[in-house]
Amino acid sequence: MRVEAEITDRLVEGEVLAMLDQLELKQQTSRVVEEIYQLQSGIASAEPGQRPALEREASELNSQLQDLESKIAEGIIRAPFDCIVLGRRIDQQAMVAPAHVAFEVVADSPPIVTGSLPRDVIVQLDTQHPVEVTIGDTVFNCRLTKGPAAATGGGRHDFVNAEFASPVARKYWLFDEVAEARLQIRPSAADGYWLPISALRRLSGGRWSALAAVSRGNEVELVARAIDVLRVQGHSVLVSGEIQGSDQIVVRGGHRVVPGQAVVVSQASTAEIDGGPVR
Repeated sequence: MRVEAEITDRLVEGEVLAMLDQLELKQQTSRVVEEIYQLQSGIASAEPGQRPALEREASELNSQLQDLESKIAEGIIRAPFDCIVLGRRIDQQAMVAPAHVAFEVVADSPPIVTGSLPRDVIVQLDTQHPVEVTIGDTVFNCRLTKGPAAATGGGRHDFVNAEFASPVARKYWLFDEVAEARLQIRPSAADGYWLPISALRRLSGGRWSALAAVSRGNEVELVARAIDVLRVQGHSVLVSGEIQGSDQIVVRGGHRVVPGQAVVVSQASTAEIDGGPVR
C-alpha cells in the first residue's frame, strides 16, 4: 500500500489517499493495450474476409482492458468529499486485508459542539452574545443556534449548537470530544401566561397546545391554541404562542373533549397555580 495522505492533510473530493501496489495489473494492462494496437493495425490492412475475426478478437481485448482498469481503480482510496484527515491506520508499504479501515476523515467545514437542553432553558438563552466553550485548556468563542428536537427527554428537550466564531486549529476537529460551555440566561420578563400542567395537550412534533373556550355566535366552541412552554415551575408552566388574554382555558378533563366541540361554560373560575392565577 502506497500512502499519499498524512494526518491533518486537507483534501478535495476525489483526491488520492492511498493506492495498492498494482505493478502486475499495470503490466497486464500495458500488454493488452499493445495487443489492441497491433490488432487495429492488422484490421486496417487485412483482407475483407479476415476482418470479422480480427474485430471480435479486438472486442475481447477491449473487454479485458476494461476489467483490468476497473481492478486498478478499486485499489485506489480517494477522498469521498472535501475533508481533513484525522487518523491513519496504515503505513507505507503495509500489507492490508479486505475491508481494512485505512483512514478517518471529517468534512472540511467548521466543527460544531452540540448539546441537549430542556426547552424552557433554551428559550431563556442569550443568543445575541458569544458563549465561551472550553475544549481541554483552550477557550473558544461560539455562536448559539437551535438544532433539531432531541430524541430523549420525553419531548421536552432540543439540541443546541455552538458554532465556532473563528477558525479552529485542526487538532480540535475530533468526534466525541468533551466540551464545557458557560451559558448566559436572559432574565425572564414573564411575558406569557401561567397554566396548570394539566391544561397541556401534546401535538405532533413534540409541541403543545391548550384548549380554549371561544364564543362563535350563540355557541361556545373548543379551539386548540398552539403554545410554547417557556418555563416549568412545580405543577405549573409559563407559556406563550396563540393563547390570548381573554381565553378561558380547559385546565381539567381535557382528555374527554376535542377541538371543535361545542360546550357550555356554566361557571368560569380561576385555577390556583404555582406561578399565580391563570389569566
